[in-house]
Amino acid sequence: MPSAPAPFASTGPSASPPITVPAASQPPTPPPTPRPPSGAQREVFGQAANTLTRGFANPACPQGEAKIASPLLAAGEAAVGWNFAAGIRCGVIYRSGIWFGELQNLKGTTVLDARLSFYVARSQSSSQGHPLTGQVSCLGQLQMATAIWMNNPNSPTALLGTPYLAFPGNRPGDTEIFGKYGISQGMFVSLDVSDAVQQWVSGTRPNYGFVLVPDQNTYSGPTDRCYSRYHGFTLTVDVKK
Repeated sequence: MPSAPAPFASTGPSASPPITVPAASQPPTPPPTPRPPSGAQREVFGQAANTLTRGFANPACPQGEAKIASPLLAAGEAAVGWNFAAGIRCGVIYRSGIWFGELQNLKGTTVLDARLSFYVARSQSSSQGHPLTGQVSCLGQLQMATAIWMNNPNSPTALLGTPYLAFPGNRPGDTEIFGKYGISQGMFVSLDVSDAVQQWVSGTRPNYGFVLVPDQNTYSGPTDRCYSRYHGFTLTVDVKK
């Protein structure tokens, strides 16, 4: 799977109304968080300091023809998905960035474990029913961002990254653990990001945050669409005392 959907990205003019999905319900109750290991100090960072959702248009589409609608997001939500309903040639891919700037407070520490968790708040899919109940995720991959996007969201390099974790296919009601990826009840996602956080706090790699990439990340495949809104982003880090 390529790290970027196209050589360049375009926010482009929106020639269609904003994408709408059913209103978000009350936040669900997540599974219990495991206790920290012996000799560890736990730091929990709540809602990410910065989130950004952006549409990437197929560069093969004539300029101005791609319909990049802005997703309607509740506070703290990030959207991931694609829209090929009108054809692949002018398809659009949606990616989101998540950044925890407070990690700077952990510089120089040894990371024993780090978990990024969030849940599917709302979804819709032309191939799996419309609307969904929030039990299906359009997310396909977690990447580490390779450039600053927090203060320059319109940069051509914004929300591009290198692959970190690929996710297995999500079926309604899934509860499984697959390597560093876990999902509960088809909606609560937990990711082991220990290696990434250790690189950031040790200074071996700049902290540009994570990029959420949809399962359909190339301009090919069926003419369908899928959108998922994610919420409740929490980063739990256990460091050596």
